[in-house]
Amino acid sequence: MVSLFALGRCCPVSLISLTSSRNDLRGMDIEDKNNILMKANDAVITLQGVLEGKHDKVTEDTLNQHHIPREGWWSAFFRVVERMAVMGRQAHNRLHPLEDDFEGFTH
Repeated sequence: MVSLFALGRCCPVSLISLTSSRNDLRGMDIEDKNNILMKANDAVITLQGVLEGKHDKVTEDTLNQHHIPREGWWSAFFRVVERMAVMGRQAHNRLHPLEDDFEGFTH
């Protein structure tokens, strides 16, 4: 079984940050459990589990069952995670534009 830890692609600091962010999501008190916010929270929980290697056995079994090369899948998965991180930073930057940092700046 190969997790991102085993591939040297994930570090505990990233998982601590993910756990912290997940805890922020968990704080929401919404009665309707079938909404996009709860689905996003469930996706984060699943993603964290995959990154931590908690789903290695089922991942390996599924890859073997469908004859998908393990290394190629993990590589593609990691690229998706990286791109999601980039998208997250871009979204954050749109919410907090740099011009706020330059208030009071004179030439």
